[in-house]
Formats: sequence, C-alpha cells, structure tokens
Amino acid sequence: MLTFQQHYPQIRFFERHVGLFYTKNGQPVKINKKGMYDLWAMIPLKEKTILAEFELKTGSSYKSKDQIKWGEFLDFMNVPHFEVRENNFEDIKKALKEIIQG
Repeated sequence: MLTFQQHYPQIRFFERHVGLFYTKNGQPVKINKKGMYDLWAMIPLKEKTILAEFELKTGSSYKSKDQIKWGEFLDFMNVPHFEVRENNFEDIKKALKEIIQG
C-alpha cells in the first residue's frame, strides 16, 4: 500500500480488515462484513471524488462466494472495483488509469 501511495500521492488508499477479532480481555468483536474487499481508495478527479475497491489476491487464489456477492453489490452501487494480484503494481496502475480516464 505504501508503494501505491508514493506513486499516487493525490489518491488515498485504505486497508479494510474483516473478521472476528478479540480484545485484550478476550471479548470477541466482529469487524466489517464478510466478503468486503481488502483495499478501498478515494480518487479525486476534476469534478468529483470517486471511491473504488480492490480485492488483493495471491498466487492462484480466487474470490470467495462472499467476495463475488460484494462485487455484485458494488456493481449495483456503481462503485468501480478490481481484482488485483498482490504486489503487482501494474494491476493497480491499469485499474487507476481506467478510473481516471472514465
């Protein structure tokens, strides 16, 4: 994420954590909705700011059923979203170019 931020200082990238976590005293806390993508970004354009989401995948991994459903929800809400290979800066560059150029 730091690499993305350095190459695109005008864009803000945010990590999203999903799952069941525990407080110091052992209290379970559920964070976000299962299937939500790993990163989201605020991309300022001349006339407005666009929100976009990115699902990071490693190796030959693929989207889960919940991630596919989340993608369908993003389609419904007209939010651009992309599956990118983790540590593949070219995937992110291609996605951002697509958003910026419309």
